[in-house]
Amino acid sequence: MRAAREADVAVVVVGLTEEQETEGFDKTTLALPGEQDALVAAVAAAKRTVVVVNAATPVLMPWLAQVDAVLWAGLPGQEAGDAVAAALLGEIEPAGRLVTTFPRSDADAVTPVPTDGELAYTEGTAIGYRGATDPLFWFGHGLGYTRWEYHDIDLSSEDGVIETVSVRLSNTGDRDGREVVQVYLRPEQEPVRLIGWAVADVAAGGAARVEVRCSARVQRVWSAGWQPLTGDVLVARGLGDVRIVHVRRPANVSEVSRVVPTRVPQQD
Repeated sequence: MRAAREADVAVVVVGLTEEQETEGFDKTTLALPGEQDALVAAVAAAKRTVVVVNAATPVLMPWLAQVDAVLWAGLPGQEAGDAVAAALLGEIEPAGRLVTTFPRSDADAVTPVPTDGELAYTEGTAIGYRGATDPLFWFGHGLGYTRWEYHDIDLSSEDGVIETVSVRLSNTGDRDGREVVQVYLRPEQEPVRLIGWAVADVAAGGAARVEVRCSARVQRVWSAGWQPLTGDVLVARGLGDVRIVHVRRPANVSEVSRVVPTRVPQQD
């Protein structure tokens, strides 16, 4: 804490080791080992704090509301120092997106356990992000150094299966940026599912038309054979930040698209 008070910004690096991330056993908690949570809380109480998390799997963040930013480094390898420094100093865009859902607590991450040697898989297709309700971070989440607006959705489909979704993407910030446009299908009787994504680099103040090719395989479910799914189309920066909802209707009814107000910060 004394060292932090003398700095302009404190950077605290936390994470897991090969002892917590390995094969052959199940985790009993997603909490950071040792006194890492206490370290972050103490430094954050003294100075503006950025936390760098060096881990491959989700961790609990009881100090999240106390810190100013979190950089998820994953497992960056031998050039970790240079990469993290470049992202923190703004030399590169931290444009990654989360490929897992981060629960708020261990209780939210509970998975079924065998009973009398049997394991009942009652979740159906609601696995992973599809079964999440109020996580700490949604699947697909990620911030950067600029702001984005989504406009003018256009869909192409064949036999009810979505082939492509395109949107006009505007970089409304003052920095160049990289965005990951994500498309989800939200059926009426099935959990939401990611069906496609595309990456776009757009200069500050610029705009681009981004086309997302969608997977036909993901748009189906097994029920005495493969059956196609229909439902609303969500265009998003992540499941916690849906920007456009395209409501699909029967062929004789007009389809409707609407822009959704932003629900999470665009910039951090």
